[in-house]
Amino acid sequence: MQKIKEDILKNLKAYIITLIISLLIGLGLFLTFFLLNKGIAGAIDGTGIPGAILLGVGLLCWIGRLGTFDSMSYGFSQMFTSMFGRKANKYHDFNAYVDDKRVKRKSASHYYLVIMIVGALFLIALGVLMIYKNAVYNV
Repeated sequence: MQKIKEDILKNLKAYIITLIISLLIGLGLFLTFFLLNKGIAGAIDGTGIPGAILLGVGLLCWIGRLGTFDSMSYGFSQMFTSMFGRKANKYHDFNAYVDDKRVKRKSASHYYLVIMIVGALFLIALGVLMIYKNAVYNV
């Protein structure tokens, strides 16, 4: 628990910025769908779609943090450095690249958790709206 508190305090600014951006994206999508289809149908679309998108983005960020896309990013960085770079490549092999990434990831924030929590909140709101719709409209 102490490690979690230290991580939150160390990266508080990143977490707050991620929270604000995720909420703004979610609320923007909610308002878009709600204004297009007024009523309960628009509210259901407006909570379900941003919830799924934010949860998906958070999951992609998480698996990216685990190193899933390292080979692609290494390949593209090598390609663009050899085509457009003026200096020699920083990494001479893939293992050095992965080792450097692991060191950076240990000290980086877990911002993807904030995105997934906001997405989960939208999906919880979707569940509440679905229960309301079924209770009121008997559908």
